[in-house]
Amino acid sequence: MVSRRTFWFTPGPPMQFAITPVPPAQRPTFHAPRFPRPAAPFALLITMSLLVGCAATAPVADVAPPASRTLSLDEPRTWPGDLVIPLHAVGPYRYADVSVNGFESGRFLLDTGANRAVIDNGRANRFALPDVGGGTTTGIAGQTSTRYRQAEHLTLGPADVAGNPSQRVLVRSGQTRMIGLDMRRLGGVSAGVAGILGFRSLGNVPFTIDTEANTLTLHRPHTFRPPADATRIRLRRFHGLPVVDAQLFTRDDEAVPIRLLLDTGMNTALSLPHELIEQHPDLASVPVSGRGNSRGVGGTLASTNTWVHRTRLFGLDLRGLPAGFEAMPPQLQQRGAAPQGRVGMAVLGHFALTFDPQRNYVYARYLDGK
Repeated sequence: MVSRRTFWFTPGPPMQFAITPVPPAQRPTFHAPRFPRPAAPFALLITMSLLVGCAATAPVADVAPPASRTLSLDEPRTWPGDLVIPLHAVGPYRYADVSVNGFESGRFLLDTGANRAVIDNGRANRFALPDVGGGTTTGIAGQTSTRYRQAEHLTLGPADVAGNPSQRVLVRSGQTRMIGLDMRRLGGVSAGVAGILGFRSLGNVPFTIDTEANTLTLHRPHTFRPPADATRIRLRRFHGLPVVDAQLFTRDDEAVPIRLLLDTGMNTALSLPHELIEQHPDLASVPVSGRGNSRGVGGTLASTNTWVHRTRLFGLDLRGLPAGFEAMPPQLQQRGAAPQGRVGMAVLGHFALTFDPQRNYVYARYLDGK
């Protein structure tokens, strides 16, 4: 059965985005690529995407959110059940309420393309978070120097206990060392976006991002059961980040392996290394139709924009996806592996994604309602 939805992308005419299930016997194994994006307002930070586009406006108040008690991400066996954290939706992005050292700091972008938490320098200064040293961050255009800020506590929620919605708790992350950034330098970031929750900010527990329900569910590992109605895909890791194997197809149906970072911090569909369109010009379903710039950590990159003929991901054939092709820094490619790109929320937002970091699987359930 084919499920079709029509999206209008710019530049270009209306394109049909067709989703066709692939029979299990025909499902190939995949590789992960690197990605640019057409005028996408995000940047890769230590292989993580930083918000530079629309964002939620969240007031900052020096009051801890109400909850009955605080639970630790490092001790899931003490949880009374799975924990369900409400998310705020702004466009394709999802944000969680976060407290720093017991004080509400605002909304943090949920970004699986980030490998650690980030806090805006203004918030870090306000909460007097000490500077604990510097490091080198790899962004979409290369490397840059950053400083680390240390918190005593980084807390998500409040969260509901699954099956007992009257019980509310806070969830404390074990990742309290954050990268400090002036997020306004990335362009267009709302003052209400206080930081970023990276993939490893959620510890080692399985978790589900459901963009239809607007929830982040943290599952207890010892009682976790994979969703029965989802497709299971093996996770590879790149700097600790979630990468899956995929395939791109030319107009002559030549398969091109690629590895894709699952990046909920990117608003577009595909961001791909420029070498692919040079080596396989027939990947584009129409002639190259536009150019733009991607701005982020490390500087600015020129992007060539078009549509990819066909992409096989999560056991589905995705046709006519918009893609940006950029020249990636070598630090963002794996030696000896397929090219690496990113798939963003223009695609991921159509799935409920359950990540199991311990077993290295992701489960993708297509959301018919979206």
